[in-house]
Amino acid sequence: MTKAPGEALNDFFELLRREFDSDPELAYRAVKALGVKVELRGSKAADVLNPLELIAADGSDDARETLRSFSAAELKKIAKNNNLATSIDMNGRDETGLIDLILTRAANKIAERRA
Repeated sequence: MTKAPGEALNDFFELLRREFDSDPELAYRAVKALGVKVELRGSKAADVLNPLELIAADGSDDARETLRSFSAAELKKIAKNNNLATSIDMNGRDETGLIDLILTRAANKIAERRA
């Protein structure tokens, strides 16, 4: 099948968009490789967000703002995915408590790595 260059590129970019939609980690890595600041929000972002990278790149205040966009369930996923808390640690905490826990533990890990 012969296609015009524009049509072939449109097909390629559509395929790439579908891949990025189905694999948020791939999308995050690709955008990060471009050197573009990415704002992570929403349920798919909870799978790839790394609070240590977030604090290092944006500082604690901006990291707190980003984390406020997530539900309690998503915050728990972020904490577990990044080995910042266990289910017992998070039991009974609301969103604010989860954010405080994530930020404190992430900052502690950053400090440990710098020491």
